[in-house]
Amino acid sequence: MTAAIKTMIDLWATPHMNAHRFYAATFPENIGSQKVFLKNGFEIVDRVIGAVQFPESKGGHIKDSIILRRDIRAPL
Repeated sequence: MTAAIKTMIDLWATPHMNAHRFYAATFPENIGSQKVFLKNGFEIVDRVIGAVQFPESKGGHIKDSIILRRDIRAPL
């Protein structure tokens, strides 16, 4: 997954879409996904308390969300 995110950002989104800021969100317990984003230059920038409310059919619970961001400088 690390290589897939790197490819998407470095070879597609930045050169073809001129994107320079990327966000991702994970559940706090999803350490594996957080590590993948951190390996790709993302930083944890926020924790949103009660960000996701699941429907009653899925247990009706509320979960926090970890927000990660990566900024890429535009070439001069």
